[in-house]
Amino acid sequence: LGSGHYVRQPAVPLPQTAVMLNFDMVGRIREDRLIVHGADSGSGLAEALAAAARGGVTLDVRGGSFGGSDHSRFYEAGVPVLFFTDGGHSDYHRPTDTADRIDPAGMARIAAVALHTIERLAGDARPSYVRVAPPAPSPSSRGGGSGDTFLGVTVDARVAAGDGLKLSGTLPGSAAARAGLRSGDVLIRFAGVVVESFEALRREVQAKKPGEVVEILYLRDDETREAPATLGARP
Repeated sequence: LGSGHYVRQPAVPLPQTAVMLNFDMVGRIREDRLIVHGADSGSGLAEALAAAARGGVTLDVRGGSFGGSDHSRFYEAGVPVLFFTDGGHSDYHRPTDTADRIDPAGMARIAAVALHTIERLAGDARPSYVRVAPPAPSPSSRGGGSGDTFLGVTVDARVAAGDGLKLSGTLPGSAAARAGLRSGDVLIRFAGVVVESFEALRREVQAKKPGEVVEILYLRDDETREAPATLGARP
């Protein structure tokens, strides 16, 4: 059963659903920093998160671009969403992603933040759904960005969308090229957000500014790698 199936056949009618909380890769919180997407998807979400922060966890609260994961189907159906993630790690999709690498104490602190968030949102002041306008599309599908911010990748359109985005190349001198990405790599996460399509990648790049450093998680020859990329300005 997936999120699409649940949205079509919900156990609780969606109009009665206050908010959908999604926990995707929260087993290895680093530097006590927890990323939470979706703060703009409903009224009062940002305030609830601010009040729920505790246990030494620093919340990196983000709105506007909500990233790609199971919560996306709920948001499209009119339900406010919050997406909790630790940003990913280099063992993703590898045999080295074993149970002993999970940080139970860190997960307990994340659960405490989530519990207090839920308690605030489950009261009378339920969040109202907010439709956030998507970024204006780029005049070109090249480069994984628009406006001033530029990543510099091209994608293999012959490969079906799914678990990652296969690159057909990088533009010389671009942020992607400087980060070591090359043709054949499969981009999995950009700045902690799952990459499900080129449009999703472009939205995430649009949300950044030139000069920002983001972590990129990718597959090369079945090996998961992680690299920082300093985003550039569109030439």
